[in-house]
Amino acid sequence: MIANEESFLKRTVKRFQPRFPDAVDFARKSRVLLLTATNGRPIDISLGIPDYELEAMAQDAIVTWPGGKAVRLISSEDLIIHKCVAGRPHDLEDVERILVRQ
Repeated sequence: MIANEESFLKRTVKRFQPRFPDAVDFARKSRVLLLTATNGRPIDISLGIPDYELEAMAQDAIVTWPGGKAVRLISSEDLIIHKCVAGRPHDLEDVERILVRQ
């Protein structure tokens, strides 16, 4: 784990509610931090794999949400890879939905 990643995990679970008690340990192993936003929506933060992440971010797109907030998004293909790596049942369902939509 990258040194500042540990700091990031600790700061983030103080700001957002983890979806289960051992979310930080799960993130260290699975590379996905599972949180809940203040509005109750689930948040999945992929910690990624450094070399792969650089490649994925080189293909990103910036989308502007209503209200003017800009968000960087990875491609559908890279999202599918992330979902397959996570491998949870709902991630695999998400992959199917992404494929149908694309």
